[in-house]
Amino acid sequence: MLPSQTEFESLIQRLQSQKTELAEIDAKENLFLSTDGDKAFFIHHIAALANNVIPSYLIIGIEDKSWKIKGLSSGAPLMNSDQTQNRMNQILEKRLDPQLAIRYRTYDYQGKTLGLVSVEGNRAPYLIAIDDDRYGGNRTKGEPCYIFRGAIFVRHGDSTVIVNRQGRILEILDQSKEKGSNGPDEFFLKNNYIDVDAEDYGKNSLTDNLVEILRSTKPGTIDEANPAKSWVSFVFNPMGRDVKLDTVALRDKLQPDKRIGRDGEWYHGLPRPISDMLFYAKGTPKSYGGTWFPGEYGLPTKYTHAISILPTGHIQVIVTRPLFCVRDGIRFYAFVSLIGYFWQLLYLARAVYRDAGIHGETLILINLIGSSDTFLADFARWYSIFDWEYSASPQDQVQEKSICIKRQFNLVDANDNEIEALCRGVADEVGKYYGQQRPKCFTPDTNMFPMNDYVSKNYR
Repeated sequence: MLPSQTEFESLIQRLQSQKTELAEIDAKENLFLSTDGDKAFFIHHIAALANNVIPSYLIIGIEDKSWKIKGLSSGAPLMNSDQTQNRMNQILEKRLDPQLAIRYRTYDYQGKTLGLVSVEGNRAPYLIAIDDDRYGGNRTKGEPCYIFRGAIFVRHGDSTVIVNRQGRILEILDQSKEKGSNGPDEFFLKNNYIDVDAEDYGKNSLTDNLVEILRSTKPGTIDEANPAKSWVSFVFNPMGRDVKLDTVALRDKLQPDKRIGRDGEWYHGLPRPISDMLFYAKGTPKSYGGTWFPGEYGLPTKYTHAISILPTGHIQVIVTRPLFCVRDGIRFYAFVSLIGYFWQLLYLARAVYRDAGIHGETLILINLIGSSDTFLADFARWYSIFDWEYSASPQDQVQEKSICIKRQFNLVDANDNEIEALCRGVADEVGKYYGQQRPKCFTPDTNMFPMNDYVSKNYR
């Protein structure tokens, strides 16, 4: 999975602060893919990163040892993200066992353009799989490089080396087994949560009948419900564990009179669409799920809310109104409601995981799908882009096709203060995408979330 701009900047800051490459972060000033030696050099680095068994990265455009930002040369092939990704995967194809696909994109940083290869090795160990005993030769720049059939490369500190001890191979196998077969790849690939720049990012079976509400303030006009082009999705994935949720029993456990996880009264203030959806949801051995749609529109096969919980522990909640709306042709996300939903869903996910005895890290995604040319409304003073106090400006309009904010968080064991800090950090990052320098969905000049206003505005 490709990191967000903020996460990418954090990777560089980690490199510069420690003044050395890390096992999971490799950096090169240049990367050539022309000669057999260039390709061998690339393959053995990617194989080593994949054998980390955790998300790992190769950053291109950073000077060796000094860690100065050099950037990619103007017009260099690596400037074209799609072509470069295809080229890299063609080079890797049939030369690693098991096969591995990488992701590549460019990022702007300090006025320079850098390249990043994202590697997720979920089926380690990865071996060199070539027809001949060795492959490689002279490189465009640097010493010749060769790879050998059956070799296993790993990262050792800031170096890439060949494994020559059986014990080290067993360590990689144990790490891969510990990560578990329910890692993010299969779920994320099936539900299109891999490449945030892709046109189909976040589109899946739950969004097929999703609608967005077009509202008008003009007299004599009525609201419309059209196929959704923009929405918000929240994804929770318990990492590295063999999870087996009883999705049939979950149907009963989330009913209002039997709701699990009463600690902290997490369901207090739960927006009516979510509580109704839980009430009418269905549980089968394959999944727990439900949908919700405001009754006044009379479209029983369409919905503005959907939830899915799988036996693997993956939770996906998708929402249009009230988190996204179109009014008088202006497309916008509602800031306070978005963070409020996230806040409440954290407690829902925590209750489900605690009840199932799932502990450890959870990967959390907050996705603003179809964010291009949208605004952010509904700040803590309850200004909106339709009030005279807030004048929409092009600089407040997002250009990214979609926005993905990721967090890895020990949700089950987190206390209220830690969850509050998580929400504030997410709010801050969302705000920055829209040119806001502080998390304005919190009450001005305080760290307090306006819960009463949030509850009253969301179908209570």
